[in-house]
Amino acid sequence: MDHLIPLGRRHNATRSNASQPFHMPSESELSTLISMHISSMNTASSPGFDTITPAFIKCACKRVPRHQGRGMENVNVLTPHIMSFFQLLMKNARIPESWKEAKLTPIHKKGPLTSPQNYRMIAVSATMYRLYANVLRSIIQDWCGHHNKIPDTQFGFFEDAAHYSLYLFCAT
Repeated sequence: MDHLIPLGRRHNATRSNASQPFHMPSESELSTLISMHISSMNTASSPGFDTITPAFIKCACKRVPRHQGRGMENVNVLTPHIMSFFQLLMKNARIPESWKEAKLTPIHKKGPLTSPQNYRMIAVSATMYRLYANVLRSIIQDWCGHHNKIPDTQFGFFEDAAHYSLYLFCAT
């Protein structure tokens, strides 16, 4: 079995039983992360039952002088309030009950419109829930990446792990 190679980041590493504690990000880190996710929101997305549109959150900006340098910059006025809300949710490890509901929308695939088998369902969650889930995913994914908790054979967890890596894995 000379042709087999060990896979994963930790295949030769000595595994430590010492746990790496998880620390919540600081206010500035969380604010930056929320701002990043707000700026990448798709304004054409449908709102859930909360009726908060992504465009409302994304476009709630005011122009202020730059902290460093000359000129003006856009600052989202909702970010500090969203950050406080998300900190409360993370501290209590709970989400609002209304976030556990989603709008189901049938999307026609192909074939006769009168046949239910020709539809797939799309679940549209609340806008704030989608933002919270994306922020939380980023926090957890960063921690896992920093502490080598996800092996590099899990291609779907990393943006830079393209199909090329999967091809190399399958070809060996």
